Amino acid sequence: QLRRQRRFVALCHLPEVKNSAEPAPELLFGSIKDSNVPGKFCFAGASADKMTDVVCGALTKVPDNDGVKSEKDSYDDDFDAVARNVHITTGRANFGLTLPYFPRCDSMVTVLNALAAEGFQVVACPNFGGMKDSWPTFIFEKCAEVKPQMFLAIKDESWPGKVCLGGGGIEADPTLSAELLDVLQTLCGPSVVARQDDYDKSFAFCFANTKVTSGYATFTMAKPFWPHGFVVEMLLQVLFKHGWRAEGGPNFGDDGTSWPGMIFQKVGSDTNSLGASSLIDVSV
Repeated sequence: QLRRQRRFVALCHLPEVKNSAEPAPELLFGSIKDSNVPGKFCFAGASADKMTDVVCGALTKVPDNDGVKSEKDSYDDDFDAVARNVHITTGRANFGLTLPYFPRCDSMVTVLNALAAEGFQVVACPNFGGMKDSWPTFIFEKCAEVKPQMFLAIKDESWPGKVCLGGGGIEADPTLSAELLDVLQTLCGPSVVARQDDYDKSFAFCFANTKVTSGYATFTMAKPFWPHGFVVEMLLQVLFKHGWRAEGGPNFGDDGTSWPGMIFQKVGSDTNSLGASSLIDVSV
């Protein structure tokens, strides 16, 4: 009780926060509906109409997106503008080995780059969904300068587990792939290899046989697909060493499956922005 009283007194004596003279930045809200037909990227905000036209123009140059256009349906009244007929994921994939509704790096990076060219960068990714549906969502903020952005996707709910990265010119980094592979082999096992499949061929780097979560939990009290903190932490540290900082995490998937994603922004000018000593030693 005494601690509560002291905390209350401390809160009552906090210094007054003065209003900033800077105006609030312009925000743009976006949400992806790609798990039924037609696929849509919906936008709300003062610049929604213009940004939708920009996104449509950029996506039409990406494979399978040539039919993208700005058009709303009657049930889209909660948004200002809609990019229609988008293919941001691999789609339903009823037959074959294609992974259903796994995010496509080429489409995602095209959207991020198109909006970045207009001054909008991702600052948060609240995830919506229910009844086995998942609606990846983004909050964009208007900035004076938007640096390169990179996209990462995790496939841990089906075999083999994979970590995929692309965008931002990371393929030109001579040591990033090798360092990520070293960390993943150390924490997930020597079976981790660099390998692409048909559904993730638009990513720059793909690593197979990863174990980013606890996986299936059958006949046990363990939590299914609970994230392995050390694995995620080391991925973030290696990427930060190479100048990439996480900005948001959209979640993709459908019918109960979940494909976590992360969006990174370039914050360093070279691959040595952090010393190697800043990384945790995972060799023990």
